[in-house]
Amino acid sequence: MAQMPEQIKVDRKLWSKFSAEAKKSRKDPARLLSEVLREYLDRKERQRLLDESIRQAKRSGLTEDDDIEGMIKALRKKRLAKT
Repeated sequence: MAQMPEQIKVDRKLWSKFSAEAKKSRKDPARLLSEVLREYLDRKERQRLLDESIRQAKRSGLTEDDDIEGMIKALRKKRLAKT
């Protein structure tokens, strides 16, 4: 695991703008930066899960036109045919 640096270098102009915006919102810039990083990581994880779901859906062979009611009816017909 990579070790977290005690300090992170950020362009002065960028930090100045970020800090000013944080202060307008009455937030501590360092805490806001932590929130922004957390939200970024959450968004990346949600996108990864969505991409994986899309890949699995494509592999399943189902299309958007395949609705749940139609799939249930087909399963029931198969079960009835077996008995």
